Amino acid sequence: MVIDMAAIKMGKLTATPAGLIYTSISVYAAKEEESRKQLVKPEQLPIYTVPPLQSKCVEEQPGRLQTGFTSIRTTNSRYIGWCKGVYIFVKNGIMDTVQFGKDAYVYLKNPPRDFLPKMRMITVS
Repeated sequence: MVIDMAAIKMGKLTATPAGLIYTSISVYAAKEEESRKQLVKPEQLPIYTVPPLQSKCVEEQPGRLQTGFTSIRTTNSRYIGWCKGVYIFVKNGIMDTVQFGKDAYVYLKNPPRDFLPKMRMITVS
């Protein structure tokens, strides 16, 4: 496969039909100092080179800004968790109170037969 250097300078993208996706595609590379007529083989492109066998992964050390954001995030997460717990506790208390009020209303709207005489006796005494 031979690559033409002049084709890389094309500045417009063109739409291709779906059938052309399965055709072979040429890869072009260009350097400013080389002449336009020089051809480059695919093996000479950097994406085709094999990484060295002695390579090792080096983890990036966090900077001051990233460390600051991390400390703010952990501190805020504690307070947000606490606020969430308080919100759920208050919400459950309000829901229980509303349900108790509804149950009391239904009970007092249709009381049992002996409820009112007993309530009068308790109120008088």
